Amino acid sequence: MLILQAILELLLFLIAIVACFYLPGKYILLRLKLSTSFLEDIFLSSVLGILISTLLFYITSYVTWVLALPILLLIDVLSIREKNWLPQRVEKKDIRYLLVVGIFGLLFALPMITNGQFGTTLRLNGINLWDGMWHIELINELRAHFPPEIPGYAGVKMTGYHFFYNLLLARISNLFFIPPLALLFHFFPILISSLWGLGVYTLIFNWTRKRSIALWSTFFSFFGGSFGFILYLQGHTKLSINSGYGVAQSFLSQQNPPYAFSILLILAFLLLVQKFYETKNNNWLVPIMLCVGLATMFKVYAGMLLIVGIIVLAIIELLKRNFFPVLVGFASLLLLICTYGLFADPNSKLIWAPLWPPHKMLEDSLTWYGYTEKMYTYTKLGVIRGIIETEWYGIYTFFLGNMGTRIIGFFLFLFLLFKNKNYRSPFTIIFLTMSVTAIGIPMFFIQSGKVFEIIQLAWYFLFFCGLLAGIGIGKLLSLRFHIIAKLFLGALLIVATIPGIYEDLKGNNFFLNQPIVSQPFLNATYFLSQDKNYDNTILVLPPKEVDLEKDNIGKWYIDGGPHIIGFANKNGYVSYINHTFPNTAIHERLAVTAEITRFARSNNPVPDDILKKTGAQYLYTTSTYPGLMKTLSLRLVFQNEYSSIYTINFAK
Repeated sequence: MLILQAILELLLFLIAIVACFYLPGKYILLRLKLSTSFLEDIFLSSVLGILISTLLFYITSYVTWVLALPILLLIDVLSIREKNWLPQRVEKKDIRYLLVVGIFGLLFALPMITNGQFGTTLRLNGINLWDGMWHIELINELRAHFPPEIPGYAGVKMTGYHFFYNLLLARISNLFFIPPLALLFHFFPILISSLWGLGVYTLIFNWTRKRSIALWSTFFSFFGGSFGFILYLQGHTKLSINSGYGVAQSFLSQQNPPYAFSILLILAFLLLVQKFYETKNNNWLVPIMLCVGLATMFKVYAGMLLIVGIIVLAIIELLKRNFFPVLVGFASLLLLICTYGLFADPNSKLIWAPLWPPHKMLEDSLTWYGYTEKMYTYTKLGVIRGIIETEWYGIYTFFLGNMGTRIIGFFLFLFLLFKNKNYRSPFTIIFLTMSVTAIGIPMFFIQSGKVFEIIQLAWYFLFFCGLLAGIGIGKLLSLRFHIIAKLFLGALLIVATIPGIYEDLKGNNFFLNQPIVSQPFLNATYFLSQDKNYDNTILVLPPKEVDLEKDNIGKWYIDGGPHIIGFANKNGYVSYINHTFPNTAIHERLAVTAEITRFARSNNPVPDDILKKTGAQYLYTTSTYPGLMKTLSLRLVFQNEYSSIYTINFAK
């Protein structure tokens, strides 16, 4: 039965790919009379179709999302009625390379697809226990509400977060009855990996006309790693090989789904710009409006880079008296205002903090260097040379360490740039400007709220460097020298690139001893999920071991384990979400929770006026509290060896 259900969900998702993604995107390309190869067609149609569907879901959600269904069906019919709506045949020369890209993509999806629901077992590894559950909670919220409230803070409208990826999954779940867990952990990771690999391969092949070079760029974009393994070999075994130099590397990108998806938008933008300069056809710029205008609501940092990209494009074309890119830019701005502009946090801002990433790397990871002591001494004594040498050490260590073997290909590409005029083009200018922006902003600014999260911009920088590294290494290996030497050099580069992947595979235990959410916990969540009313809010009380007098309720709030609201498909009164939002009144809600818990631990009933403050309909606890049984407004409806669930009903 479970196998049949999984097969049915897979078939429904394949229908969603065709009906909601490929055909709408293909219709745009056909109406604009844009000719594409097989690879370009599959990638651009799919990504543009996702953007069209997401925009449609967004607009119809203000009325009812059901309206999206007939509109999508109409677009599908119109697309099929067009000539040449089927993709062209794939070239035979590409097949073997695409098979390798497919294998790369499957490996790249492992950090996600080994999580989720497997029959009656639920596995969540590493960061997925927290960030993964946040996305599930937000998907559930968007399935029920629009505009969304903050999951875990019932009644508080959400601002300052890019939720379009979650909205996309929520509506696919609504339309095709596919569980959010399957979409988040299984189906979309494979789709994203496939499109990521296909997009990189297509972009670099169009740029260099060499399939082997395109494959190298695909490899580096998926598996590019740092030189963190050198620190490990030197005895610093507690440091992460993946992020020991301060920036997370590529392999775990899927564990941040909005980031992983935003890479597709950047690839689509670059490919459209590439086709524009190849054909001189302004129609190629029209879909850019969707990429730039909607990117910020998928991932704010990607939106920043694409805004820079469209500005540089517009300036270059203005110098040629082509005003069309300016119109596309204004259309993108209007779309951005009508989406992200309505949900942006007005208090969010960048704060000047020059060179904080290398400083933080030296202070947190390379502690043996003694950065703080050196800077204190040199500053006190006015040793300018010492200050400069210390800062320079931090800068080059940060860049060299994080770029890993990509640094070799990167410098080889710069050599090509000066030697080969074919690489000196407007497209290269746009590409390099976006790359510099991706590292320039986080090198000199932090942000309000989660101050250091802006380092995620550097992930895009490493992605860009991976593409350039593939070109540089590919060109080097295409030179005429002995095949044995080529094989040795290629193998050496691969071996020096992927140690972080081994660490991540081993550290996350993708196949063995995976963290499993307990069955009693799942039984409790299943009971709650049978109540289909998402708005029946859950109040969760801390267990007996939490000392309320020592204010350990704050620690419980952060470290309290898997969230029942995500699995129960309900909102919560107060639940840790690992994000900073205004107006959440965390301390006030925790204070009310603590007050209810004190009464519950006593032999006295919990006063109704305190319970009413929460607006909750369910009370959930993993401890047996005597005061709860004496509270007339509470009725025990579920109990097992793990937890107890009460309904909250006040006498009229």
